[in-house]
Amino acid sequence: GGGAAGGGEAAGGSEPLPAATVEEKRQAVVEALRHSWKGYEQYAWGKDELQPVSHKGKDWVGLGLTILDSLDVLWMANLTKEFAHGVEWVRDSLNYERPKPISVFETTIRCLGGMLAAYELSGEKVLLDRSIELGEKLQKAYELSG
Repeated sequence: GGGAAGGGEAAGGSEPLPAATVEEKRQAVVEALRHSWKGYEQYAWGKDELQPVSHKGKDWVGLGLTILDSLDVLWMANLTKEFAHGVEWVRDSLNYERPKPISVFETTIRCLGGMLAAYELSGEKVLLDRSIELGEKLQKAYELSG
């Protein structure tokens, strides 16, 4: 008994799950992602995160973390319209000029890492270009900490 582990097998390595069950679960995950993305687009577009109870966006890094950190997953889920909207925001609205300090760690793993992962999957050159731009800005932090 038990739940399903990754790879389409039942817990404990017994009989594989039926293909329909795996596809139903995959589709449920994609629909949950689509629902979450739609709420983010509606209530917090361009902000770092959506606060779901208040329906308000919140910034703590100020670089649209949810967009940058979600692009690779949107691509893998084949949510092409949502992915294209995120890439459009990166191209037209992502602004690195911040008057306040940033978290170098979060900016590196979520912003830079998110764009590079999405570039690797999609080949969207603007993601590489904006990653290089951000990497050059982050390099200063590493030089100062040396």
